[in-house]
Amino acid sequence: MDFLPWEPDRRKPVYARSGWEIPLPDHRDYLAVLKDQTESNVLQATGTILGKLERNNKRVLRVRSVSHYMYNCVGMVFSNRRAWIEIDEVHNILTQDGYVKIQFEHLEVGDIVVYTRNKPEHVGLITDVLRRGGQIENARVLSKWGKVGEMEHYLNVVPDEYGLPTEYWSERKPYVAR
Repeated sequence: MDFLPWEPDRRKPVYARSGWEIPLPDHRDYLAVLKDQTESNVLQATGTILGKLERNNKRVLRVRSVSHYMYNCVGMVFSNRRAWIEIDEVHNILTQDGYVKIQFEHLEVGDIVVYTRNKPEHVGLITDVLRRGGQIENARVLSKWGKVGEMEHYLNVVPDEYGLPTEYWSERKPYVAR
């Protein structure tokens, strides 16, 4: 057995709704990263990131979970916390899963936000849309920050390396949109 007993066998495929097999990192690469992924390392890294954000006047709303289980933002959103999926696959997954790009003003709970810096760097799930006078004022997002914890945060509160929220995607069909 070349995977840990409490870890699922990462060689099992993950599929998009269309049936397309989502590429996963090589299992050996995954195991090499996992050996340093202890609970104490994850807690320490999470604390470091939170401290850095606070020094830049950004506060995370809530740390949802801190787990040494290896999944990332894409794995959280599209494979229910069961896989590390490279961010480079996010547009393929969105397309293969039947998502359509939407404008910010049409954002609703359950939609997806993609953060970019010249290319996609991060993805999150919209958990609340805050409106004032019918206009969107802000949104809350749940996302997994790399090898650290899952954070509930406002739309613009992410580490600088994730870039800015630039794309919004929904699986809602046009006849369901409000």
